[in-house]
Amino acid sequence: DLARLATGQTGTAVDVPIPTGSDGPQGRLNFSQNPAVPKDQQAAYRAAIGMCTNEGLRPFIPFLNALAPLQKAWADDLAKLPDNPEVRSETAKWRTCMDADGITSTTPQAFFASLDAKAAALPKAEYIAEQSKLVKTYAKCVKGLADAQDRVRTGYRKQLSDDFAPQIADLQSQMNALVTRLSTQYGVRYGDEH
Repeated sequence: DLARLATGQTGTAVDVPIPTGSDGPQGRLNFSQNPAVPKDQQAAYRAAIGMCTNEGLRPFIPFLNALAPLQKAWADDLAKLPDNPEVRSETAKWRTCMDADGITSTTPQAFFASLDAKAAALPKAEYIAEQSKLVKTYAKCVKGLADAQDRVRTGYRKQLSDDFAPQIADLQSQMNALVTRLSTQYGVRYGDEH
């Protein structure tokens, strides 16, 4: 979806986070160090944050577990995106456009990785000037690819919605019941107050 941002388009994001391993609803969330917490208190800080986060997640675990097959199916669809013939064709056109401006990159992901590498290697002023040129070229070249990716993702989304219609209805029902229960339990109103 960075391609959409580079072309000035806005809309609904399509990325769905997939909880797995230690980041999943069954495990503790990982937290990096907080520089505001003294070094000798970092472990206790992470433990306290993890405990609070896990407690906050507890009511959602059954929902998140029920959601996991849908998330996996969506991730599997997104993984097929680069191999779609229309996307492959537009990626080649993107690459040719980038090459015409002297920027060699095989994919948008590789392009952004190269920006990260340049940020680490170049002095700040030089990087800002280089980044400006690179991003302008990227934005000029990416529209066809971004449009193709959107069309294909829209098709994937429709197929997924059709294939999982009963599960989606059940998930919506579960979430509505969960929000209602938690709203009552904690005195929080959602959605109908302005």
